[in-house]
Amino acid sequence: MLNNNLLKSVLATGAIFAFCGLAMAEDIELVSGEVITGNVIERGSSMTIIDHPILGVLSIDNSKVKSIVETGAVKLKLGGGAAAAAVAPAASAAAGKAPAKKAEKPLWAYEAEFGASGSTGNSEVLNLHAAVGGKSDNEDRRWTFGAQYNQTKSEGDRTKNNFNVQSQYDFKLQDSKWFPFARVRWDWDEFSDWDSRLQVGAGAGRELIKKENYELLGRVGLNAVREFSGADDSWRLEAMLGADVDWQINKTQKLVTSITVFPDLEDQGEYRALLTAGWSVVLDEESSMNLKIGIENEFDSHQGKAFEKNNFRYYIALAFKF
Repeated sequence: MLNNNLLKSVLATGAIFAFCGLAMAEDIELVSGEVITGNVIERGSSMTIIDHPILGVLSIDNSKVKSIVETGAVKLKLGGGAAAAAVAPAASAAAGKAPAKKAEKPLWAYEAEFGASGSTGNSEVLNLHAAVGGKSDNEDRRWTFGAQYNQTKSEGDRTKNNFNVQSQYDFKLQDSKWFPFARVRWDWDEFSDWDSRLQVGAGAGRELIKKENYELLGRVGLNAVREFSGADDSWRLEAMLGADVDWQINKTQKLVTSITVFPDLEDQGEYRALLTAGWSVVLDEESSMNLKIGIENEFDSHQGKAFEKNNFRYYIALAFKF
């Protein structure tokens, strides 16, 4: 009888260790930050093959695997009694293991772009465009800034030469679609009836549409503008009505556009309207290189007869995110 009991104990203990050995699993951490838990069947020179309890047998390219760590956890659910007591420490260790941390969203996202185009033959034209910008978007604020330079030469003579820098700050309110905002912009234009122009504005905005891949914001406020060395070198007050669209069309394409109208509050019937739009498509994910096509058009009824009321610019550029 003693020998039979001893034999049963040995067999039971062996079964427990056999089950534990079969149930031991590994955490396969991918370079993307995801973690897959399963049994590694084979670790080859180029592929890792694992047995996932739900998805079955998976083959993963080794270039996508960051690390493989044994969990020490028993994935088979055993019954109570001696078997449960034997695996309890391993289960407790697995339960206490901290989950893999997700990559945190960077505080700022930056982009630099440069474009050049031209033609020769009957006419010689050269267009240059350069810009840099950044955006910080979290639960407390939405802050953007940018600087842009454009130049056009025709037959060796400059026909367009301008530069602008601007910044806009949205103060997000908790549990509200409304937000106050402030903005500032400085322009320099060689071919305008003023040398430089400063704008300072503030107002209220509202999230009209907010989806995972599409955002529409409306804005209303006041804008103070001064044109230096122009026909009217003094401050004037404008109303400000605008809308911003940010549309992630798909994984590789994005459209960002903004339109703002500035009715003059001091000279009835006069106004400015500013339209900007930029469409970008990813060319190379590893280097974050995009192809970007953009337009900007400003209509200004204040311009004198010697200057065009419409100031239209377009560009094609390579953009790099960092």
